[in-house]
Amino acid sequence: MCYDGVKLCLSSEQTKLLKKPEFQFERSVIELTGELPEKPLTSKAYGFYTKVFAKSIRTRGSLHKLVHDGLNHSDLSYQDLAKSIDLFEKCFLSNPSKTRVHNLEFGFNIEPPFEPTIKNMKKYFIAHFDEVFHVMDTTKKPIGIYLKKDNYTVKIYSKTIQYGLNYPLIRIEMRYNQMKQVFGTHHIFLSDLLNPLIYKLCKADLLKFLHTTLINETFTNLTQNQKLFIEKARNPLTWYKQKDRRKKAKNKVRFLDLIATKATSNNKEIIIQRVLEKMQMFEQTMIKKGDNFPTRINEEFVPLFQIQNQTFFDNNKKLQNGITKKQN
Repeated sequence: MCYDGVKLCLSSEQTKLLKKPEFQFERSVIELTGELPEKPLTSKAYGFYTKVFAKSIRTRGSLHKLVHDGLNHSDLSYQDLAKSIDLFEKCFLSNPSKTRVHNLEFGFNIEPPFEPTIKNMKKYFIAHFDEVFHVMDTTKKPIGIYLKKDNYTVKIYSKTIQYGLNYPLIRIEMRYNQMKQVFGTHHIFLSDLLNPLIYKLCKADLLKFLHTTLINETFTNLTQNQKLFIEKARNPLTWYKQKDRRKKAKNKVRFLDLIATKATSNNKEIIIQRVLEKMQMFEQTMIKKGDNFPTRINEEFVPLFQIQNQTFFDNNKKLQNGITKKQN
């Protein structure tokens, strides 16, 4: 599924949610005093970690795992997304059109053109402009790398390592932490994820990021000077430490030119193409007018999409595969 991890502010009634046995909140304090304690009540149910505060309820977890028995290395459809949102409403008693999204993960699982080890991910994903990738800090063994921007974090990690799969699989995803900067408003709701505009914006962001990321290739017939240059270009610190923008831009052009003329691999092209294929698979399952839908979401929730600037994507940018096309 393109959408996975979310951090949400629920619209549930506290008393009703606290009484649900699946959450196993410490209700004795509430029943005795009639008030919530100073510290939030916490619970882990349905794969989500939920906190009940005096004036709000917040939770975080995976929409993908919710609808697929705790796993998220499969490819799910638009209908699966709708089922997940519908199931979330039933489990958390929270109206999707009033459940605010604070953080959102968007990405796809693909087969990489290399063995998905930490060493290889650090080797092939060099840098994005002057930002370099870091190994993800996890409580267990490392599974991937990340790069942090102002409004989002990009994570590239191995599903093969994470789940002990016997085939190569990585996930490339963007974790949005600033809704207004990305979508033009703070008011993004869970039901909005079914709106194609949100998908288009996220899709364009992810593809643009991949197109502008330096990805390693193998080369042949290089001169000695070219070999020295490629060796430096493969080092992420070369791009991080180079503060002269003109020189950095010149080096990037030279690097891309050597890839175009001397590379014997096409790792970047393969990665982008496989992401596009997964995008197309998801888009083919998106609901069309007149389709039967297994939930009431299509009729009730999609029209409630609350972003004001809906024409931004279609009118202000002509995007093809995530790249702005210049108009003649």
